[in-house]
Amino acid sequence: MSWSPPTKQINDLNPIRVRQNLTRGGDALSCPSPLLFTWADLVLSLARTTGLLSAVPELSHEERQELARANGALLASHMNLFVDPQDTEFLFKTKVNILADEQRTSLAAKVGAAVADLVMQRMGFYWSANARELKLKLKGNGTTKKMPDFVYDPAGKHGFQPQSIVVVEAKGSLSKQKAKRKPILSLAQDAYNEQVRHIIGAKSGDLEVASGYAIAFGTIPGKRLSTLAIASPQAVLAGTSFGVVAAHSLSAAASYAPQPAPQPALMYPAPQRYKGSGGDPPDGGFRGEGGRGEPSGVIAYANYESVFLLCGATNAARAIRNSLTGQSMNVLDPESLVQDFWVFEHRGKRFWAGRDHPFWWWPEYLLIAIYEQSAKEILRTLSENPDGVPRTTSLTVAPITGGAELDRDVDIAIQGDGLTLLRFFPHHAEHRRWDIQAGNWR
Repeated sequence: MSWSPPTKQINDLNPIRVRQNLTRGGDALSCPSPLLFTWADLVLSLARTTGLLSAVPELSHEERQELARANGALLASHMNLFVDPQDTEFLFKTKVNILADEQRTSLAAKVGAAVADLVMQRMGFYWSANARELKLKLKGNGTTKKMPDFVYDPAGKHGFQPQSIVVVEAKGSLSKQKAKRKPILSLAQDAYNEQVRHIIGAKSGDLEVASGYAIAFGTIPGKRLSTLAIASPQAVLAGTSFGVVAAHSLSAAASYAPQPAPQPALMYPAPQRYKGSGGDPPDGGFRGEGGRGEPSGVIAYANYESVFLLCGATNAARAIRNSLTGQSMNVLDPESLVQDFWVFEHRGKRFWAGRDHPFWWWPEYLLIAIYEQSAKEILRTLSENPDGVPRTTSLTVAPITGGAELDRDVDIAIQGDGLTLLRFFPHHAEHRRWDIQAGNWR
């Protein structure tokens, strides 16, 4: 599917500051506004979030892979059928109303999760997991019943203390009434209070929830308005062409009421494209070469299990899951400890795609792959820790591919953990076999 122009944007970005003390909280965050993304960016976040939400013990790897393939085909088709391809704003056509109420609600929830992931990526959170993966516990309450959707790892960035994680509850609406601006802002506020607030301070092993975000997206089909709200106890600074403006401040019990438009706060510089190397970009929206992060081993492993499943590397995913469940790599049979990959180069970068399922996204024939450096680093970490999950792991942040500007129609999208979507299958790919136990090519 080609959008014209090739990028969509959500202009109405609303940070909402809720009142809650954070004992391990980080610095103020910056989210580029408007939020810009390509079709490939959106589909990649749809793949990630639906893949993470399928990480439940009731499903085998093969069942999760089949579910991801089925969801991918359906969601890619829905994006083609129902998103307005010509407007610059991220909008849905009225024909989405042909879906039954339950189907439309499900689609809205999945789109809301993908938009939330785009927000977190832009703010510089690159490693994530299903929140239920961690079995978070509150003091005196055991496992909480109201869980948010996702966990993201700051990976030593944004001023968070070591072993801190953050949670995200994602909401979406395509309703004629509930997707209006005021209800969307209220939805984010309510979601924070109901599914995030009580999780702050929850622990899983030596990990602790330091902060959280409720991110709500809504658009009324056929109307030229989309709204995005981010509720958080941290200051979220929305970058504009005038500068960066801080969030409205709301009490924990307050409902949203329209306020005067905030004035530009010129004390913060306007976000600029990152041109340096050796670190993350200041606004989280553009990544440079050489940045590194140190996510916890648990989040990194859960993240890459999903990544390898999405790119068809079943044996690598199984070995990671085996480690997450506390089993030694030695219990796996020798054939399960070898992963076949297609290795290829594009725009001066190298990528790997699992040989199990090269084509996933009918009708687009897209290829999901992983940036080579990301794959090597996590697989070598797995090899070096055969009997358990390391406390932390140091990983390279995958760069934005050279030439992949946000205002161009590009054939590739890469997220910070190396998860990649390409709108073609490479003609010159090399078949190679990775020895999972040895941590190198055979």
